[in-house]
Amino acid sequence: MKWLKEYFLVLLIMPICFFSVKGQDIGRPPTKEQMAFDYYQQRNFSKALPIFEELYHTRAGGNYYVYYLQCLIETKDYEKAKKLVESEIKKTPNQSRLQVDLGYVYMVSGNTEKAYKIFETSIENLEKNPQEAASLGMAFRTKNLNEFALKAYQKGREVLKDKDAFQMEIASTYEASGDFPKMTEAFLDVLSSKPEQLNLIQSRLQFYLMQVPEKDNIDYLYKAILDRTQRNPSNLVYAEMLYWFTMMQGDYPEALRVALSLVKRNNEDGGRLMVVAQNSMESNDEKTAEEALSYIFEQGPLHPLFLAASVELYQLKYQKLIRGRNNKDESPEVLAEQIEQILAQQGENIRTVELMRILARIYAYMMDHPADALQILERAAALRGLPPETLARINMDMAKIKVYAGQIWDAALIYGRLERDFPNHPIGEEAKLEYARLMFQAGEYNWALLHLEVLRGSVYKPVANDAQELYLFIREGLSADSTGQVLHYFGSSELLNLQKQYDLALLTLDSISMFLGHSWGQDYALLRKARIYKEMNDYTLADSLYSKLVRIFPQSLVADDALAELASMQESLHHPELAYRAYEDLILNYPNSYLVETARKKLQILKNAKTIIH
Repeated sequence: MKWLKEYFLVLLIMPICFFSVKGQDIGRPPTKEQMAFDYYQQRNFSKALPIFEELYHTRAGGNYYVYYLQCLIETKDYEKAKKLVESEIKKTPNQSRLQVDLGYVYMVSGNTEKAYKIFETSIENLEKNPQEAASLGMAFRTKNLNEFALKAYQKGREVLKDKDAFQMEIASTYEASGDFPKMTEAFLDVLSSKPEQLNLIQSRLQFYLMQVPEKDNIDYLYKAILDRTQRNPSNLVYAEMLYWFTMMQGDYPEALRVALSLVKRNNEDGGRLMVVAQNSMESNDEKTAEEALSYIFEQGPLHPLFLAASVELYQLKYQKLIRGRNNKDESPEVLAEQIEQILAQQGENIRTVELMRILARIYAYMMDHPADALQILERAAALRGLPPETLARINMDMAKIKVYAGQIWDAALIYGRLERDFPNHPIGEEAKLEYARLMFQAGEYNWALLHLEVLRGSVYKPVANDAQELYLFIREGLSADSTGQVLHYFGSSELLNLQKQYDLALLTLDSISMFLGHSWGQDYALLRKARIYKEMNDYTLADSLYSKLVRIFPQSLVADDALAELASMQESLHHPELAYRAYEDLILNYPNSYLVETARKKLQILKNAKTIIH
């Protein structure tokens, strides 16, 4: 068996011969250059020094001088370092960076006075050769001698008689020295003559603020940009900076004001208004979003973004209807009529299909005309050229309306078809989840569990999380009550809720403890009642029930859900302090919750908002 061991040993060793490090085969000895750089990177300067010294004297090129000099400095051989620099100066006396090297050697050896004299002389010599200012400034900056770098750039400006020279270099030097106010002013100076640097400067400032997110820095930047904008009203680059800053800080009302000014002055199509609207909606600032979308909408049907803005605007108005926060003159009937007018003008086609979907929802859920809603969706589904996903979404809408109308079997058939047609796709996964809900509501618990078991592993997080919650709920329910009677009441309540029969849904949930006398499920009942009251726009009762759940059942599997939903509700009601507190409680008390990541993002948004006291 000895030969077999030797054979396997050879197999293990052989692959090594085919790998290389830094371009050098392992089987070959490293070159002197490789050894020198390896020692240098390891900060083993005493071993790197003799090799770089040899390379410096024997090989031209390769910039060995820089590494040789640094090794001498690191090993404190200052006399030899001085001689090295002086010999280089004799070879190329006009290279100002060498004077910086010489001064630097004197400085690290303790002779600061001599070093500063050399530095000052090198700057004065720019009188003869002002083009060397950039090279000299960079030489100072590489040694972290930012004060002298600034002097070099300023001297270069004087000699060249160009007040705008070296603007970016000066700004970068202030950045390196951590002087944010001067850095800001310098970057804003750059923009006055080089507006094409706008994106670069925005990136630099944003990166700095990410590293040093101090409120004083943020306040200074805002005041500086605002001052430049007011002093230079004709220079739109500062308005662009103000728009960028307000968007970055989440001050969407101010961002909208600036965006409107830019749109009018530049004769833009309003694309940035759509961006403001979308960001505002994500931050629950419906007022700003509606103002932005309304401006585009009011430009009329010939505007290139009219239909896109119409969809977003009427989706927003529909959501306000649901939450009971619509204007008095915007009833469901009025909104339906307005959308129908647009469809009459623009036609029912692929460009207006999203408006048709919104109209169907208004007819079904707000006007209680599910039959009319289904007719609208049937016409939408028959349109030519629809993308498969859009058609699938229309069918999903139809299924939900059929559930609302009590046509449960028809809805189940649609969900089943979507599941088959869109495997491993968000639409298919969502359809499977909705089908499992229907099975649960119908009392087919084992069937529902089979579907949910698969969905728990879905790559689509929202689906996976909802599936996990329902799966555990059913398992818990069957374990606590094998008859399934309690689960039956929960399922019935959910179905009634989907059908907007809120009073019956609440009564059914009350029956769990009132009539059945069952202790299990009280936390789940509180959560579902809170959700129903929220849908009924009774936010006071919803708040009290969410809070009650967390207070009485802190160990509940849905306590984190209650806090997340409470926070989201308070955010939508424009109560940022209350939302902030709920998100903080979630992160602090339920650190392992899948909702923590979202809560952290929400907290950051709220921190950036002006309404939050930092």
